[in-house]
Amino acid sequence: MLVLQYILCKQEVFVEIIDDDKKIFVNYKKGLCFSNAETELLSNIFLKPVASVNLKEVSCFDDRIVQYQVSKLDLEPVLWHAIINCHKEQLFESISNNTPVKLKKWPDYKFLMKNPNHMKLSAILSKHWSNAQNLVQDTNISLLNVNKFINACYGLGYLIFDESKVIASNNNFIKLNQKNNKKSLFGKIRKRLGI
Repeated sequence: MLVLQYILCKQEVFVEIIDDDKKIFVNYKKGLCFSNAETELLSNIFLKPVASVNLKEVSCFDDRIVQYQVSKLDLEPVLWHAIINCHKEQLFESISNNTPVKLKKWPDYKFLMKNPNHMKLSAILSKHWSNAQNLVQDTNISLLNVNKFINACYGLGYLIFDESKVIASNNNFIKLNQKNNKKSLFGKIRKRLGI
């Protein structure tokens, strides 16, 4: 198990992670992260196996924050960066390549700017249910990158999934978008102009 997976599984708990001289204190549920390491280095520590770091659950970490002179960091970018850079294709057992998923919240724009494929996947999943297999076929984005995006969105709570949803066919969202374009303002203007 990776440190990242441990943090995501133990959402209610205050976790203290010590890796050499780097000190990290995390509570996922409260969105708290205190550390003396930078975001990129934190992400690398989150991708280490639990056995390779000193990790323990603590009741709170107010006194440790003062003791170790750590500063507060935004937890979301750290988790996003760690999940996107994770070598595992499937981080979460509850989601497979055939699990229908949909975004309930768009990822932060600063995350999407780094990879245009994430913007494309966000646009699709914000309006339509799909699964990893269909997204690969519909967008020509690799399965690994689709899974990393789905893992990141799921890990940050942006995603809902429902095994009972049936994904009808590939390119479903493209057909719907073409249909909706005709109803949009520009679609109506084009229709009147005969274009």
